[in-house]
Amino acid sequence: MTVKRQDLFLVWQPLAATLCIMFIGAGSAMQSLEDKQVAHERLTHARQNHLQLEQAIQQESRDAAIREHGKVIYQTLGKAGVIGDEKRLEWLELLKEVERIHDTPQITYEFSPRQRLGRSGTDTSIFFSSRQRIKFSLRHEGEFLAILAKLRSSAQALLIIRSCRLSRAPGNKDHSLSAACELEWITLPDNVKSP
Repeated sequence: MTVKRQDLFLVWQPLAATLCIMFIGAGSAMQSLEDKQVAHERLTHARQNHLQLEQAIQQESRDAAIREHGKVIYQTLGKAGVIGDEKRLEWLELLKEVERIHDTPQITYEFSPRQRLGRSGTDTSIFFSSRQRIKFSLRHEGEFLAILAKLRSSAQALLIIRSCRLSRAPGNKDHSLSAACELEWITLPDNVKSP
């Protein structure tokens, strides 16, 4: 079968239409691929944003829990009298009360000047400390423990017992023991700024 020029003239329109449709289809396919790529990039970006938002929400939730825990600690310290200026007058009254309750002969004590709590040579702490040397006589070890427990529970500060030494008190029949302790009264002033 031979193709004549007249036959080509008859098929050129359908052939041109087919070629146009093929070009349009190829363009549509390429556009679809590009749209798919853009959509994939947008989806990836949206997932990253969603993940970042979830992480930010989780971090905010953790921060809120930490803040709430800090508030509870601050309120507890405030109720215990740790926050605020030193209350040395109340401390001295507490020592007199202990002396009266336990019928302890003259309690002698000496407070060191107030200083920032920290390692020697550093002043980076926001807490302040007043060291105290205290001596008193007592009847027995149980009384010694009761005195220390009373001081710790009633002190308008965080009271840390650094050291204590018990020894026999010579010549005193009623109060046969002598105690010498080093205590640390710790406070957090209201207006202190973090270093």
